[in-house]
This record gives sequence, C-alpha cells and structure tokens, in this order.
Amino acid sequence: MWPFKRKTETRAASGAGYTAQMIQARTAYITGTSGRAELTATVQGAVTLWENGLSVADVDGTDLLTRRALAIAGRMLALRGEAL
Repeated sequence: MWPFKRKTETRAASGAGYTAQMIQARTAYITGTSGRAELTATVQGAVTLWENGLSVADVDGTDLLTRRALAIAGRMLALRGEAL
C-alpha cells in the first residue's frame, strides 16, 4: 500500500567537499615540489638530522624559538629548501 511504503534515501556527494580538499592538500604536501613522494628512508633520515640539528640549537634573546619551532623549521628546510 502506498502510504506505508518507505521512501528511498538519496544522497548526493561531490568530490569538492571538505574531506576531499584535505586529502588533496595532504597529497600535494607529501608529493612535494618535484612531483614524487619524497619521504623515502634516506630522505627521512636526512630530515631527522635537520630536525634534530636545529632543535638543539641554543637561541639567545627570544623565547619564541622553541625546540618544536626549530624542529619544524629544520623539516621545512630539508623537504622544501625553505624555512621561515
């Protein structure tokens, strides 16, 4: 009987949603500037050396350059060739 028939649920999903954008941004970051996945074991070893090397630096005159901030700068320097 028609009054007791359950309506079918329809959902429209587009590829331009928030999750798709986040996945695309993460993929672009991992792929890097050269278009290849850069985080091989050798590259990760070099990145770790840069992170640790800068994170143990003793910076006088400011409290803003924490060990974490210096490690992130080392990671950006190793992967992208730039650091702020």
